[in-house]
Amino acid sequence: MVNDIANIAFLSERENPSKSDRLPREYLRRIRDTLGEEALTSQLIPMDEKLWNMERFEDFLVVRRRLMVKAINDLMESVMRSGVSLTPSILDIIRAGEDETSEFKASLRWDYKLNSSNNALALAVAKDISSFMNSRGGTLIIGVSDKGEILGLERDFSTFEHAKQNRDGFELHLMQVLKGRLGIEPLSFINLKFETIEGKEIALMRIERSSAPVYLKSDVRTEFYVRIGNASSPLSVEETVRYVRSNWPESLSHLSVKAGLRAGEHVQ
Repeated sequence: MVNDIANIAFLSERENPSKSDRLPREYLRRIRDTLGEEALTSQLIPMDEKLWNMERFEDFLVVRRRLMVKAINDLMESVMRSGVSLTPSILDIIRAGEDETSEFKASLRWDYKLNSSNNALALAVAKDISSFMNSRGGTLIIGVSDKGEILGLERDFSTFEHAKQNRDGFELHLMQVLKGRLGIEPLSFINLKFETIEGKEIALMRIERSSAPVYLKSDVRTEFYVRIGNASSPLSVEETVRYVRSNWPESLSHLSVKAGLRAGEHVQ
């Protein structure tokens, strides 16, 4: 009961040292008398002083749970009435910049530095998608520079055959790349849709955390990536084993085979 959600209070660093071995009744009365009732009601503390006695501790928890549930329901109802979206918009994500759950790619195939098509760029897209799947999930946007500039997909469209210079051609090529680099199963954790921002089309991918580890097949080896900060970082074989053991212990036998193929050794 000590660890019950209804027995938790939020304290600032300054307030924390003020805690002592006073009885709850004395402690709560002192707060009320010095800071006012709002200091207690804002923490959803029941104002019935009888509940502040030690012998009524269980009753205190019951009443405070009800107050917390009511506060949550009231908040959700107010949000529903106001029409405020709980999901950040695409522009909100772009303005916030890249972070642990957001990544921007200027293109899938068009190399702005070389001013020509470059198939190697798709590998970087697959890498970031795998890192999101191996971490907390995230959002990957193609058609936006890493500085948040809206570039669109027109240059990418131009790299396909004439009949496929559109969303369908883009999606078909992207899924072929991901199927080859990640396998078929991980594709179910990707939700792709196209949006128009500032008159330019972009590809928005909402990526869920995978139910199993996802490995990236590069041209020379198989790698494992996770999201650390605003970057996709590779793990060594030993780090991968520890990470998979913590997150998908049932996949360790499968990992041993892959790690052995990559490192030329058997992983215990």
